[in-house]
Amino acid sequence: MTRAAEASIDLQALQYNLQQVRHHAKNAHVMAVIKASGYGHGMLRVAQALSNSDAFAVAKIEEALTLRNAGITKPVLLLEGFSDRAELEQLQQHEISAVVHHPSQIEQLEEASLARPVEVWLKVDTGMHRLGIAIEQLDSSLKRLKACRNVADSIVIMSHFANADDRRDPRTETQLKRLINATKGYSSRLSIANSAAILAHPQSHQGWVRPGIMLYGASPFIKGLATDDGLKP
Repeated sequence: MTRAAEASIDLQALQYNLQQVRHHAKNAHVMAVIKASGYGHGMLRVAQALSNSDAFAVAKIEEALTLRNAGITKPVLLLEGFSDRAELEQLQQHEISAVVHHPSQIEQLEEASLARPVEVWLKVDTGMHRLGIAIEQLDSSLKRLKACRNVADSIVIMSHFANADDRRDPRTETQLKRLINATKGYSSRLSIANSAAILAHPQSHQGWVRPGIMLYGASPFIKGLATDDGLKP
């Protein structure tokens, strides 16, 4: 009879890989992505191991609430944003930030009656074509959010690379240029760098970086090993 497989999680390796993020993106704030139960490693113990990050990002509101219920007070960003008024109420109650990626979410913010404003990250589609407002709608969307009493003053503008896992794909630079050009003259901090961009595209680091897979010791690239970039599995 074969023995059951076991997974041994090296929390010190997580901490080391976070240090590597800091090394590559010295001037950026670090938002550690711990969605999907910390990429299968256990979200709470991953959060504790990555306590030196500046913020956490999760996919679902249940994940964000789990962090708050565990006593974690560090900023938390809900990547999928909110879907209805009830979730919006939970966000403000537990001081959870939200990604706004669709005009309907702006409408919900304008119509809500919240006890305090919510921190918002406005997601713009620069080429991923998955989530995000059209880049042509950035100016009008930002003006509406800034005028909304339910939105906190500091708004981060974010996007997501489609092909950064291929070091030679020119579309990564194209997306970055779109974001930079579209936000000229704005005071908002920017965030577009994922794990691959942190390692291969230093000009993309901007105000916030969002490392995910590299924290867990896996390569974010289609070719090569994690150890090639100084990561610990």
